[in-house]
Amino acid sequence: MTCAASVSTALEAAFASRIKTKQFETFNSIFIVDFASCDAEQTQLLVGLLLADNGDEKSTEKWHNYVSYAMNKYSSKKSQLQRLVNKALEMVNELADCPFFVGLHLFSAQLKL
Repeated sequence: MTCAASVSTALEAAFASRIKTKQFETFNSIFIVDFASCDAEQTQLLVGLLLADNGDEKSTEKWHNYVSYAMNKYSSKKSQLQRLVNKALEMVNELADCPFFVGLHLFSAQLKL
């Protein structure tokens, strides 16, 4: 299954308006997405993270879930995964006692091994 054109357009627009980026950062470089081949699970995770109306782009749990998915699917792309984890840590509401926040730091440490 591939992402519908309308969904991919909406995701890219939400990324541009909701995610703080540096000049060189793009949707595909952060989220490691190929819209021609992304599956339903990836689409669902991205929609939940970027298209919810309640500020979910700062949800520690939703970032953790997407990073976990990406680490399993794209395990060979360590530098891109590290950028994704860094962006997640930059965006989330920091809760040091939250297991998802700790999990993001553990993902980062795993990528540095």
